[in-house]
Amino acid sequence: MEIKIVERDDVKVLAVRHTGPYPEVGAAFERLGRVVGELGIDPSGCEWLGIWYDDPQKVPAEELRSDACLTLLGGEPEAGSLPEGVRVDTLTGGRFAMAVHEGSYAGLPAAWAELVDKAMPAAGLTCRQAPCFEIYRKDPEHIPEEELVTELYEPVAG
Repeated sequence: MEIKIVERDDVKVLAVRHTGPYPEVGAAFERLGRVVGELGIDPSGCEWLGIWYDDPQKVPAEELRSDACLTLLGGEPEAGSLPEGVRVDTLTGGRFAMAVHEGSYAGLPAAWAELVDKAMPAAGLTCRQAPCFEIYRKDPEHIPEEELVTELYEPVAG
């Protein structure tokens, strides 16, 4: 696995929380998509991303926390305009190990394991305490799953 070290700035996101098994986060993304449409937000140029807060090896599946998000480029929606369970938040930037996974989302757990358990230690990198996240570069509704491209971002120390 090829990894790059990247610096990212803080970014505002529109977020919908999901609690439960990570593979079930799709419902939160569907809700986020509906809210984006209802608010009249133009998602062109924005990034769709998933933020992952818990280690599935240490936290029971029903307690895993994640956020389905869309970056906000042109200002924030008015607080009163957001439906319950939808919020504006900040994804904190910093230094990250980034790797690219091509193919089905079903392969993401193995890609994360390779990044965190093999590629980062081999490169002398250690994780820092902050959420990891994924950026989805292709729309799964419009291409075959083998053509999906997902960027993995693991926060690194130093």
